[in-house]
Amino acid sequence: MGLTSNRKRSRANPVEWVDKQIARGKTIFIVTASLWFVKLVFGNVNTLVIAAEVVRLMGLGCLVHKIAKEESCAGLSLKSQMITAMYLFVRLYCSSVMQQNVHVFPDFFALVVTLWVLCKSHFKLRSTYSKDLDHFPLTYLLPPCALLSVILHPRTAYPIIHRMLWAFSVYLETVQVLPQLNLMQAIRVIEPQTAHYVFALGLSRFLNCIHYVIRVQFLPRINFILILF
Repeated sequence: MGLTSNRKRSRANPVEWVDKQIARGKTIFIVTASLWFVKLVFGNVNTLVIAAEVVRLMGLGCLVHKIAKEESCAGLSLKSQMITAMYLFVRLYCSSVMQQNVHVFPDFFALVVTLWVLCKSHFKLRSTYSKDLDHFPLTYLLPPCALLSVILHPRTAYPIIHRMLWAFSVYLETVQVLPQLNLMQAIRVIEPQTAHYVFALGLSRFLNCIHYVIRVQFLPRINFILILF
């Protein structure tokens, strides 16, 4: 019934239907042109991954500066930090037994910084931690990521357990910022250094997303899974 009514509206308003199609065409054209521009500027699209890592490290620098200077972890979600340490550890393990890539050295540095933040926050700065507001359930994140890694993982020559662990680290990295965003929404007062850290994480994810889309559009689909992971 709804489909029939929509068809009638399209026939009754052909000008409106044409306008919608033109708008869609413009959107597709702008997105495609933007991807071509990014590919042209960067040349090798792996530069986007390197840029994403640099931005992420700058965000970690803001986090270290905040904790070292202010001696406070207020506004910081330790659940996000625990997930970060988890996915970094898993990914570094996978990189040691699988093919190494551009993530190895930034990941090692990020893991050291994250463990330092966790130790500092749990012991020396425990009184400044907003534990009652950092209540995002990890059961909403860890089991779905684990299940998804079993279902969707790269098809390579490596042992399946390594492929599933690699996929698990990728999915954890995608959702690790959610507890931090939930905490920031709860406290409503965002400190500048924390905001800079979260912004750097978001920008890093954005650059990785552009790299992902360009890979999908410009590289053979048969190699897509191998390149993504």
